[in-house]
Amino acid sequence: MLQRTKHPSTPSDAIATPLERSAARAGRSGWIAFTGIVALLAGIAGGLIGMTFLVPVPQSVGAPPVVGRTRGDNARIGFPAIAPLAAAVVELFDAQQAATLGDRVGRGVTLTSDGWIVTVRGALPPAKRGSVPAAAGRDRVLHAAVRAAFDPLSDLVFLRTPTLAASVIPLCTDCALAPGTPLFAPTEDGGLTALRLRARHVRRGAGILRSSDQWETLLAFDGSARLAPGTPIVNTDGALVGLVLADDVAIPVDAIASALPQLFRGGTVIRNGLGVTYRDRAELVMRGDGSAAAPDGAEIAVPLRGTAFAAGSPLAGRVEIGTVVRAVGGDPLTARRFLAELLQEYPLGASVSLVMSRPRVGDGAATETIEVPLMQVTGETMTYAASAEQPRGSAAGG
Repeated sequence: MLQRTKHPSTPSDAIATPLERSAARAGRSGWIAFTGIVALLAGIAGGLIGMTFLVPVPQSVGAPPVVGRTRGDNARIGFPAIAPLAAAVVELFDAQQAATLGDRVGRGVTLTSDGWIVTVRGALPPAKRGSVPAAAGRDRVLHAAVRAAFDPLSDLVFLRTPTLAASVIPLCTDCALAPGTPLFAPTEDGGLTALRLRARHVRRGAGILRSSDQWETLLAFDGSARLAPGTPIVNTDGALVGLVLADDVAIPVDAIASALPQLFRGGTVIRNGLGVTYRDRAELVMRGDGSAAAPDGAEIAVPLRGTAFAAGSPLAGRVEIGTVVRAVGGDPLTARRFLAELLQEYPLGASVSLVMSRPRVGDGAATETIEVPLMQVTGETMTYAASAEQPRGSAAGG
């Protein structure tokens, strides 16, 4: 019987033919080529990854130091566009005294394309003979104001500078501002500084005598930079939410927006008022836990000097001291909704209904509703005859 001889380089059950040996060599060559290609691709990928550590990542010019901060819900905080904001901000000077941009007295922001600027009293040059406010925008030229309109309720001032060409800033009139809301302000070097809303701040302390003709609410914010009076504060969309008044407080945009209709119509700020002094009822009577023990309202009170009723007050002769105004036109007064600010929601000089509780002896307070016309409180205006429709001069220099 014949036995099959086993070849050491072939399978145990067969002897490889020449064709089979050729196929085997071709397979080994293909595998070597595939391995080489994979190694080449891996080398290229490794080189690209290494280059990312050598090439610097571009950073936005003027970005605040908190880029990349996230809120608790892990949503990235956005930042307003710097260019439109910088184009709307103006620096304020005394046109008669300024020699360089280093003589700035404050800041403001442009509201209209025909030159209306809003700022605060603390951003204007000191009131003296011959003093004329002037604004410099991105053109670095002083544009003297021809008119200043002062708000009778707040520290706001509106300047008219017809020769100034600047961008217009949008107003955030319907923004929901809660403690912790991220805010921003333009810096002097063209960047942004990050702020955070601390609270809605009341101008004066609890229990202090207030006026129906004075804006009470301010915005309190936290930030590391010291901001000049009149510096605009914006939200993440670049819309105006307030103007820096001093230190860490700002006048809210609601005070600005409510003054504009009359300002644009006649160049003067005219407000609604009642011409009375009062104390916030909720601030006077508090429980041990800090809650109000009496209904909210404005209790008419007499100041240390003067009278509780201003000249022309529609309440003079109709109500007595101690009367509490509880609602205006169906809108109740609350501890966080002051009388002067509520009155601005009505047309100028409108007739409104007041829900009042009159003091009575023996049977407690009697509640009644009366109809009164709102008085008109007109702010001061100043015109500058020395101003012209041409720029006053160059604000060259540092």
